[in-house]
Amino acid sequence: MRRRAITVLVLLLPVACTPTSDRPAHRASGPPRSSPRIHRSSTTGPTTKPSNGYELTQFMNDLSDVGHHIRIVGTNVGGDGVLGIPPTILCVDRELIHVYAYASDQARADHSDGIGASGSDIRTGTRAVMVDWVGPPHFFARGRIIVLYLGHTHSVLAQLTHLLGTTLSPKAIGRTNHEHPC
Repeated sequence: MRRRAITVLVLLLPVACTPTSDRPAHRASGPPRSSPRIHRSSTTGPTTKPSNGYELTQFMNDLSDVGHHIRIVGTNVGGDGVLGIPPTILCVDRELIHVYAYASDQARADHSDGIGASGSDIRTGTRAVMVDWVGPPHFFARGRIIVLYLGHTHSVLAQLTHLLGTTLSPKAIGRTNHEHPC
């Protein structure tokens, strides 16, 4: 069976960071978060919370808990995009972050496992795409979400790494002169 490679040019236009309603931006709504964040074992001591089921609301709450200002800008409604579903676009301290939220950890893994080290080549099933991003594509995955940050701000990258683990695209390449603050 031959695989067909598709080249996709993705241009993300600047999106104003304005709330989608008149309500002020604040902590993400949703079911109460479980606490504590650290599980204790009688034999091994503290361990980090497992990533199973980690989702958009938890991600937003974690960012908010450490002092970041977050607003949901909207969703990218231009189809399913390169990762199978449209992302939710967040404005985090004037930086755009795209969050792809899947129904399960396995559905997320089916898509994140195909992200290449440069972040520009993405394979899912029999589909392969090459993307020319407007900024360096830093992909992260945890639980049910894939996070894409098309920027180079060190503090943002450090916070995403802290919350989500190491990047899936350590060799991220892309245009570095395009700024799209929200």
